[in-house]
Amino acid sequence: MESRKYELMYIIKPDEDPERISSLVSRFRELIGELGGAVENLDEWGDRRLAYEIDDYVDGYYVVVEYRGDETLNQELERRIRLDEAIMRSMITRVEE
Repeated sequence: MESRKYELMYIIKPDEDPERISSLVSRFRELIGELGGAVENLDEWGDRRLAYEIDDYVDGYYVVVEYRGDETLNQELERRIRLDEAIMRSMITRVEE
C-alpha cells in the first residue's frame, strides 16, 4: 500500500502529570514507527484553551505529529488512541503534497 503524508493532532487532559504526558507523546511516536510509518515532525503546542468545553475541561495539552504511513497504520493508531482515557480528542488528516 502507498505511503502518504498525514497529520495527527490529539489533546491530552490537562490534569495529567508531566511524566504521563511525556510518556504518551513518546508512546504514540514510537507506535507510528512500529506500525511501519515514519514521523517527520512532532510539535508539542502545550496547554491551550479549548474552542469548547469537553467533559468539563476548558484547557488541554495539544500535540501535532506529521508522519508518513498508510490506512492500516491510521486505523490501528485511531484504535489505540480511543483506548487511552487520557486523550480527550484526536484527528488524523491527510496532508496534500
